Amino acid sequence: DVSNILHEIDDNTSAVFLSNPSSPVGDIIDLGCLITIAKECREHDALFVVDEAYIEFSNVKSFAEYVTDFDNVLITRTLSKAHGSAGVRFGIGYGTPAVGLKRFRDMYEINGLTMRWIETLCDNKQDFLDHIKRVQIVRSYMNTQARKLAYDVVDSQCNWLHINTENDNLTFDNDEFIIRGNCTIPGDKRTNWIRLCVPENFETADRVLNEISTMPIG
Repeated sequence: DVSNILHEIDDNTSAVFLSNPSSPVGDIIDLGCLITIAKECREHDALFVVDEAYIEFSNVKSFAEYVTDFDNVLITRTLSKAHGSAGVRFGIGYGTPAVGLKRFRDMYEINGLTMRWIETLCDNKQDFLDHIKRVQIVRSYMNTQARKLAYDVVDSQCNWLHINTENDNLTFDNDEFIIRGNCTIPGDKRTNWIRLCVPENFETADRVLNEISTMPIG
């Protein structure tokens, strides 16, 4: 709720952190709203941090191009999500010098093996761009098919979907798939949403959807 965020920002605010797309829901905040929040933070001398960990999976434009317009904005990115490199523990934070990021250093520096893997990713950029595109296509397919099965679906700009029934009585028991159940969605009273991670191929998606179609209700 952007209007509520703006209302809460005052002279006691040190920083505002937002993920765009958000986790765990996967919705997005448009650039106009981000600019408004950044301006409000600047008025109160507060830092505005936008975490774009999942932005590669989305259709939203990065806030990075607006960094130079503000002296209080920091953008964070990671290789952990779309690049499948969570174990590498490599991320980037960038903003203007006024943000003061150079005043801080990690306790543990980036090592040579991490740098070699980053170079490998850069040399094979098209491979993970193709992977992201496949996930986006399959995500749209799973969204459509789950709705055809009469499930409520919370669409996402990340690499997952949330599904449930109208009466919050969906259960799932299958040893083949790792299921994250009992999820909640802000603004929704139902407590057992199920998150479906999106694969990059239709075969796996269809197997998951077939299991969904046999879920017991009640």
